[in-house]
Amino acid sequence: MLGTDSRLNTLAAIVVGGAFLSCGMGGVHRTILGVPIIAVLDNGLSLMGVNQDTRMVIEGAVVIGAGLVSQDRRKIRIVE
Repeated sequence: MLGTDSRLNTLAAIVVGGAFLSCGMGGVHRTILGVPIIAVLDNGLSLMGVNQDTRMVIEGAVVIGAGLVSQDRRKIRIVE
């Protein structure tokens, strides 16, 4: 289907740009920083000949990784 990966790229650009999805913080300036990162990643994978499904998995892993990195560590409580 045409345009199905654009949703993932949009979400990835927002998360990689540093916007926090859980608390609604972020801004346009952060998303603008995330767009070139995802565009270069997507273009590089395409030039390497990686198929569409594998590219989506890799970009999804980048989104998950960026989400984990951008968490506020002070708010995470460790259960002992």
